[in-house]
Amino acid sequence: MVKKIILFGTGALFCLMFIAYSCNNNQNPTTKTTGTTGTTLISTPNPTTRAFVTDPSLPPPDMDTELLAWDGSTTEEPTLVGDIYEVNNANELAWIAAQTNDFAGKTIKLMDNINLDDQPFDGIASLAGTFEGNKKTIHNININKPSVDNIGLIGSLETGAIIQNLTISGGNITGLKNTGGIVGINNGDNTMISNVANYNVTITTTESGTGGIIGRSANNMSIINAVNSGDVTGHFATGGIIGGSSQGFTINITKVRNSGAISGTGKNIGGIVGNTGKTTIKDAGNTGSISGNDSIGGLVGRVSDKPTTIDDSYNYVKVSGNGEVGGLVGTLLDSSINITIDNSYFLTTNNSAIGKRNGATVTNNSVKIDTTEFATESTFTGWDFVNTWSMGTLHPILK
Repeated sequence: MVKKIILFGTGALFCLMFIAYSCNNNQNPTTKTTGTTGTTLISTPNPTTRAFVTDPSLPPPDMDTELLAWDGSTTEEPTLVGDIYEVNNANELAWIAAQTNDFAGKTIKLMDNINLDDQPFDGIASLAGTFEGNKKTIHNININKPSVDNIGLIGSLETGAIIQNLTISGGNITGLKNTGGIVGINNGDNTMISNVANYNVTITTTESGTGGIIGRSANNMSIINAVNSGDVTGHFATGGIIGGSSQGFTINITKVRNSGAISGTGKNIGGIVGNTGKTTIKDAGNTGSISGNDSIGGLVGRVSDKPTTIDDSYNYVKVSGNGEVGGLVGTLLDSSINITIDNSYFLTTNNSAIGKRNGATVTNNSVKIDTTEFATESTFTGWDFVNTWSMGTLHPILK
């Protein structure tokens, strides 16, 4: 007998239109009123078309009616069209995960939403090709490997890898080191993760490198338009978007947001990044709670390489820790570091933008503001409220 999940949802139109920050207030998801225009829009369910969720303040992605649920064992080889594996259901995604190659020169393309039904899933070991999410969602993922490194939907990225247009929604991912919702570790040069979301998938490790999107990067990469609302719990180097990156490599992070609870039992815990190498952060926001022992920051736990820049970004919460706690950055490694913070904001409940400087060279143009100022668009001088940001009821949200 074919096992099916029948769920009905009404959030699809809102995900597509990026409206209604009032979704945070758990109002009726069929009727939303925009905070800036007052216009009321009513969504219509569509069982065949689901919009890609790119902000966790919006309703969770709903599953198609009659969506096939995986039984935990069945695999089917997907159709290969040219160099593209067209994945239509959970059985075919399980076949992809069972392969030992890294799909170099190939594209894995989701043709429909997937329901893994909380069955034990191994994830895809490595990727050197393209994972095209095609604005689809993988629901109810369960990867439980607490003694294994490099764990995620995709364990490791190799040179040339691209992941884009993908949401994961609901479930748990547990690993030892280098564990993330989308990727465990990046090993390849100039890889890219873009237009992805972790919607309430809990990420857990007991070691280093834990992130809502990616655990750790050991090479150059870009993360563009990524959001996380899953709770992330680790030890050392834990972040809402990426846990850590190695010194000597460059990470470009643009248009990202975290609303998940980020916590670590050790050092280097941040709302966006736990521990950075050479990092550029632009248009980032954190609204999730952040706690740890030492080197705890609203956006970055510790900066350990130069140069690092933070621009047009904010942290909306009080950061908690035992030492070296900052509203934006916890700790700067030493006097070899230089960092520039421009046009960025943090809540007045934090003492300072940077917890401990350790003799580093700092250009700090950040501002401490209260909740009233956070809710006022004119506070954010120079921000792009046409193409990048919109004003929510409490603080800016990414478009």
